[in-house]
Amino acid sequence: MPALEKMLGEGLPKGSTTLLAGSLGVGKTLLSLNYLMEGARKNEPGLYVGFYESASQLFNKAERFGMDLRGAVESGMITLLNIAPIQLEPDVFAAQVMQEVDQHSIKRFVLDGILEVELACRYGNRANDFLAALVAYSKDRNITTIYTYKISKIIGPELDMSNTPLSVLAENLLLLRQIERQSRFYRVFSILQMRDSAHDSHLREFTIDDDSGINIQSLITEEGEPVSSLAASYESDN
Repeated sequence: MPALEKMLGEGLPKGSTTLLAGSLGVGKTLLSLNYLMEGARKNEPGLYVGFYESASQLFNKAERFGMDLRGAVESGMITLLNIAPIQLEPDVFAAQVMQEVDQHSIKRFVLDGILEVELACRYGNRANDFLAALVAYSKDRNITTIYTYKISKIIGPELDMSNTPLSVLAENLLLLRQIERQSRFYRVFSILQMRDSAHDSHLREFTIDDDSGINIQSLITEEGEPVSSLAASYESDN
């Protein structure tokens, strides 16, 4: 995805933590799987931890968008770990993650649903310490991590994570959202924060297309309209 890499300033910094926030169905899981598949192509083993979609559902989703996730799992380059939210116990979860990291020499880690972990840690007020320990562990192992965060509604381009346990995860903060203009919904990608990176601060439209998956499209004006001419120029650079 060269257009996205260009937006990110040549990709996510190794060993960093990224909070990928967005509403239901906007493309968080798809983008995360794409990230793991690219890691597999570069011989960087990946671990996906999710709470709602089974391995077969993920295989079908990936296949729809032209990704051979099943093949990557069978080859050992990607490991899938599904945990029912009702069974989520923080210490057991941490032990499972560390076991998979050690066994498969994980370099890329996706936790698809960090809110479930944060909720499980609220009993005993452990959320801050637990998430901080999770980040410290991934950094110590130089694992590049994406945490997805489901939000029900976004107004404007801002997302304030300060004074919440999730702030420790937001070293890089990416936002996927939908805006409505002229009776049509547009998916919009924005980078709110990036560590040590000359990233693109513009809002950009993206589409999710069968076979090709996520495609970065045009710039979005202050009025919320896509700028097709700028999109063409941007794509020509890639």
